[in-house]
Amino acid sequence: MGRVVSLSASAKVAGARRGGVVLGPRPPCPLQPPPGGAKRLRRPYLRTRAIAGRLLPAFLIALFADPALAQSELAENQPSLSFTRANFHVVVDTVLLNVAVHSSDEAAASELRPSDFEVYEDGIARRITYFSPTNSPLSVVLLVDCSKSMSVGALEEAKRAGLKFVRESHPDTQFAIVTFSDTVARTLNFTNDRTSIEGALSKLTASGGTRLYDGIREAVEHWDGAQNRARVVVLLTDGRDEISETGLAEIENLLKMSEVTLFPCGVYSPAYRRLFMNDLKYYITPEVEKNLNPVWVLRHLADLCGTQALFTEPGRPLEQALGEIISELQHRYVLGFEPDMSLVKARYRSIEVKLKNDTTARIQARRGYVR
Repeated sequence: MGRVVSLSASAKVAGARRGGVVLGPRPPCPLQPPPGGAKRLRRPYLRTRAIAGRLLPAFLIALFADPALAQSELAENQPSLSFTRANFHVVVDTVLLNVAVHSSDEAAASELRPSDFEVYEDGIARRITYFSPTNSPLSVVLLVDCSKSMSVGALEEAKRAGLKFVRESHPDTQFAIVTFSDTVARTLNFTNDRTSIEGALSKLTASGGTRLYDGIREAVEHWDGAQNRARVVVLLTDGRDEISETGLAEIENLLKMSEVTLFPCGVYSPAYRRLFMNDLKYYITPEVEKNLNPVWVLRHLADLCGTQALFTEPGRPLEQALGEIISELQHRYVLGFEPDMSLVKARYRSIEVKLKNDTTARIQARRGYVR
C-alpha cells in the first residue's frame, strides 16, 4: 500500500485554492478531516488514505477500476496514483520545501515558475508536483519566550515587533501564539482575525523559567486549524533552555522530519551578548548540553530549516529583524516533489534546489529531511 509523506489529497485541493498550484489532476474524492478536527501531529508527515470500495467484492473492483484512469492528461506533471484489486487507494506522495531565491534581479526572482526550478534528492532529479508562488498566505506560529528574564523590556519589545509582523503580513495569513516559561501554553489557536491576534499578544506577561525546547516541540508538532500549506514558526527568545523535558537531539530530528520552517530571533541583553555572541558551541565548560551556547543553538536550528537566525543589537531592534523575515517570506516559494518511495527504512535524505537558468542566484532551502 502507498504512503502519504506530507500532502493529503484534500490538502492539495485546499492549497490550490490558496495560491498553490497542484501539478496534477484533482483527486476523485477529496478527503475530509475527521469530526472534532485533525489529530495531533506525532509523525513527521501526515499519512492519509482515501479508501473506497471496502465492501465491494474484488471482482467488481477488477471490472470497473480501469488503470487507464490514472493516466489523466489534465496536467503535465501529476501526483502518483496507485490501484489495488481489493481496495481502491488514491495516494499522493509529496515533500514540501520552503525556498528563498536571492538574485541580483529581484523582480525576476519573484516571478519564477515551476519549470525554472530543479530539485534533487540524494543527487537524483525529482519531479515537482506542487508549486506556490511568492507572497502567498502562510500559517504562522509566533513562539514567544515569556520567562522571567524577558520582563526587563524584552517582552514589550517582542510584543511590539509581533504586532508589526502581523500587520505587515499577507491579509490571509493565519497566526497562532504559543508561549513558554515554566510551562508551555497555546495562547491563541490559528486565526486571521487581526483583532484577536493583537489582543492575545498584548496580554502576554513574563514569569518563571525557560522551556525553550518544549516550546519549539509544541509549535512544530501541532497544526490543528492551520489552513495554509506553508507553515512557519517565528521564535522570539532572550536566553537558553533551562528546564525542558525535550532535548536538542529530539528537536533536530523533529525539524528534519517536518515541513515546518523555523525563523529564530534572539533578543539578548548586553551582558548576554558578551557571553553568547560568538561561534563557540559551549559557552562554558564542561561541554554538556546544559552549557550549550544558545546563539549556536539558534543558528544550528535555522540552518536545518534553510533560514538564518537573527539577533538584536544596538541600532537593530527586534522590529527591524522581524521586518527582514517578512521580506524574506514574501520572496519564498513552496515547492513539492515526489520522493523515492522504494526505500522503506527511515533515513536522512539530502536535498538540493537549483535554478535552471541562473547559476548566480543564492537558494535557501532545507538541505535534507528524514523519511
